[in-house]
Amino acid sequence: MALVDKLQTTVQNLLKKQGAQVTLRKNTVTQNSAQPWKKASAAVTNQTPYAVVSNYNVFEQASNGSIRSDDRRFFMEAKTLTAGPEVGDQIVVGSDIFNVVDVVATAHVPGSVVISYECRGRR
Repeated sequence: MALVDKLQTTVQNLLKKQGAQVTLRKNTVTQNSAQPWKKASAAVTNQTPYAVVSNYNVFEQASNGSIRSDDRRFFMEAKTLTAGPEVGDQIVVGSDIFNVVDVVATAHVPGSVVISYECRGRR
């Protein structure tokens, strides 16, 4: 575990220097299974990881038909997150809100502890 912790800390320190804190907003809806006709309860959870935001270049947009010109790439640290980003979450940067449409988790060894996330956000 020591190596993974060092990798997570290194990624976090690099993103603190080169990026900024963003808000990862998770909207959770809980349905009452005993009474499904009742209104579901909703909760919003905000986390503030460090991330670097960048644009996709023209080649990436042309080679992958699902990337739009206003999509943004978020390279996000995993160390401070209690739950990683998922499709449908939102990333808030200042007054801009991006919906997460794709997430790739980076781990030291596949299936192990996540070191960082690369998310595609769409307005």
